[in-house]
Amino acid sequence: MKVIKIILALSITLILTFFGLPNPRKNFEALYPKQDNISDNFNKFREIPLQSLQVNQEIWNYLSVGQGKECILFLHGMGGAYDIWWQQIVALKDSFRIIAPTYPAVNTMSGLAEGILAILAKENQSRVHVIGSSLGGDLAQYLCAYHPEIVKSAVFGNTFVPDSEFKAVAEPMFASLKWAPGWLSMYVFRKGIRETHYPASGNSDFLLAYLLEQGYGAMSASQFSNRAWCVLDIYDKRLSIDIPLLIIESDNDPLVPLPFREKLKDTYPGAAVYTFSGAGHFPYLSHPDLYTQIIKEHLRR
Repeated sequence: MKVIKIILALSITLILTFFGLPNPRKNFEALYPKQDNISDNFNKFREIPLQSLQVNQEIWNYLSVGQGKECILFLHGMGGAYDIWWQQIVALKDSFRIIAPTYPAVNTMSGLAEGILAILAKENQSRVHVIGSSLGGDLAQYLCAYHPEIVKSAVFGNTFVPDSEFKAVAEPMFASLKWAPGWLSMYVFRKGIRETHYPASGNSDFLLAYLLEQGYGAMSASQFSNRAWCVLDIYDKRLSIDIPLLIIESDNDPLVPLPFREKLKDTYPGAAVYTFSGAGHFPYLSHPDLYTQIIKEHLRR
C-alpha cells in the first residue's frame, strides 16, 4: 500500500510538472539580430502607444493611427497581433485612419465581432474598409454577413469559407489544444513556423522572427487556443448586399489548400482575385510592398 501511494504521488507530481512547465520567452530582438532598416522601422513602429477597451470582461488592445476621411480596419489571424500589419499601416496611415486590434482570449466569432464593434464605436467610425487574413479573413466575412452596414469594402486574405466541410478538416488539428499544456501548444506552433511557413514564404527572415516571437510568449497559449475555437465556429449566413470584395490567396498556402481556395472564390463570385506565387500563408509579411500595392488598388476601386 505504501509503494502504491508513493507511485501515485510521483505520478501526480510528474503530471503537474508536465502541465505546469513554462513556455520559454524570446523577444524580437533576440530572434532577429540583424541591424537593418526592417528592424529599426519595426521597433520604431512598436513605440506607438496602444489604446485599450474592456468588452465583456476582456481587455482589447488596439492601434488607432493615421488621418483621412476613410478608415481601414486590419484583422490578424490566429498567430499574430495588431503589429503583424505594420508595413501596410506605415504605408497607408498618411491617407487613411487605421484601426488594428489584437484579439484577447475570446472563443466565438460573435465575441470577436462584439469587441470590434465596440472599438469602432469608441473611435467614432461607423463604416470601414475591412482587411483580414486567415482567421481575420473569416472574421471579415462574419462582419460582412452580420454587420454589413459597417463594411464599405472587404479583403478576404488567405482564408476559407467557414462551413461544416472546413470544420471537418480543421477540427482534428485543433482538438489537441483543448488538453495540451500551453508550452506544448506553443512548441508545436513554433515547429510549424520553422518547418512549413518559413520555407513557404521564400525564407523571409522577418516573418520567421515575428511569428516565433508570437510562439515565445507574445501570444499566450490561451489566446491561441481560443482563436482556434473561433476558426471552428461556423455560421451559415452569407453576404447579402453589394460590398466590393477582394480575395487574396497564395498558390502554395500550406494552411488553405486549393479546394478551400476555390470554394472561397465560388462563394463570392463577384470578388476580384489576386493570387501570389510562392508567398505562403503570410504574403503581407513576406511580400509587403506588393501586398500594399494590391490593397491600394482595391481601395481606389
